[in-house]
Amino acid sequence: MKFIKIMLIACSFTVTTQAQVIFQDAENGKYGLKDANGQVIVEPKYEMLYEFSEGFSVVQLNQKWGYIDTKGKELTTLKYDDARNFSNGMARVMTGNKWGYIDKTGKEVIPFKYEWADNFYDGIATIKLAGKYGCINNTGKVVIQTQYEKEIEFTEGLAVAKHQGKFGFIDRKGNIVIPIKYQVAKKFINGLAPVGFNNKWGFLDKKGTVIIPFNYEAVFDKFTNGMNWAKIKLSGKWGAIDSTGKEVTEFKYDNANVFSEGLAAVQIDKAWGYIDAGGKEVIPFIFERAGSFTKGKAEVKKDGKYFTIDKTGKPVE
Repeated sequence: MKFIKIMLIACSFTVTTQAQVIFQDAENGKYGLKDANGQVIVEPKYEMLYEFSEGFSVVQLNQKWGYIDTKGKELTTLKYDDARNFSNGMARVMTGNKWGYIDKTGKEVIPFKYEWADNFYDGIATIKLAGKYGCINNTGKVVIQTQYEKEIEFTEGLAVAKHQGKFGFIDRKGNIVIPIKYQVAKKFINGLAPVGFNNKWGFLDKKGTVIIPFNYEAVFDKFTNGMNWAKIKLSGKWGAIDSTGKEVTEFKYDNANVFSEGLAAVQIDKAWGYIDAGGKEVIPFIFERAGSFTKGKAEVKKDGKYFTIDKTGKPVE
C-alpha cells in the first residue's frame, strides 16, 4: 500500500490526492486532510493516512485501522488490526489474525476466517485457508478451491498454479488449462509464459504448446521490445531470442540487462557495452558498469567515475 511518511524539520508536509490534500503536522507528526483551497477538513490526528481509493482513505489511530471518506467522516469505528484499500467496491480488513471483507457501508460482508486475503480484481479475490490458496467471488462463494501452494494471480486470463510441488496454469473458473507438471512457471506476458522442465527453460502459449524449446538454463520472465534473454546451458553465455525463439544475437555475453529504448547493456569479461535489437554492438565495451536507458540517457561507470551517456555513447549532462 502506498503511503506518505517523511522526516520533518519545523515544517509541514502536503500531498494532493484528487480534491483532497493530505498533510502532516510539523509539531505532532500526525496526518490530516485539507480541501483544494487549503481549508482543513480533518485535523491532524491520524498516525497514518493513505491516499484515497474509490472514495475512501485507510487511516490509523491508536494502533487501530479504519476508513474515512473525502469529507473526513469515519466509515466505522477504527477497530481493525490491518486494513487495505478499497478495490471493486470492497476492502479487506483483519481482526486478530483473520481476514475478511467489508463493503462501502462498512458492513462486514465476507466472514473473518482467512489466513490471508487479496484485493478483488474483476470480481474475484485470492484467499488463503489452512495453508492453501484459492479464490472467492464478491459474495464469498468459493470459485477456485483452496488447494494451491502459491498465491493465485491472473494475467491475460490465466494464473500460475502450484500443486504438490509442480506448476501449471488455471483459468478464472479453476479449470486446469495447462497441465500441472512443470518444475517452475511464471506468468503470461504477450501470450507467452516461461516454464521449467527437466532443468531447462522454454516458453508455452496459452494452449500449452511449446513455442520456444526447453534449451535454456535461465531466462528473464518477460519479453521486452519483442525479445528475451536466454542462457544456453552448454556455453553458459547470454544471448537474445525473439518471441518465435529465433536467436538474434550470438550467445557470448557474461551478463546482460533487458532491452530499454531499443538498447541493452551487455558484458564481456569485465567490460560493459550496448547492443541494439538486431544484436549489433553500438556502444563499445569500455564501461565498468552500465545502466538501462531512460529518456535517451543511461548512467555508466568508467575509471571509477559515474556519468551519463546518450545513445551514441557520448557523455551528456
